[in-house]
Amino acid sequence: MERIPSDFRIRLLNVKQELTSDEFTDMKYLLKDKELLQQKDVDSMETPWELFSWMEEQGYLSPQNMYVLKKLLDHIGRKDLIKKHMVVQPSGSLNSY
Repeated sequence: MERIPSDFRIRLLNVKQELTSDEFTDMKYLLKDKELLQQKDVDSMETPWELFSWMEEQGYLSPQNMYVLKKLLDHIGRKDLIKKHMVVQPSGSLNSY
């Protein structure tokens, strides 16, 4: 099994902690509307962490690819989380916390 950098996990954890339950629900339904997620999956996911794990399993989320997560956060009006946890600085490093 591939070892995922802890920096990536910490960033996901920080995003998870700042999402409201309504925002999490909105993210699930956005994926369903794009036909990436089935209703049974929407109903079974109870936490953002489960959603992130599913996204990883499907290839929609990785340390090198956070495009779908960024788009979801943008659509629910949480650009602040993108800037805070996922923006690459000119030096090439991600924002520190």
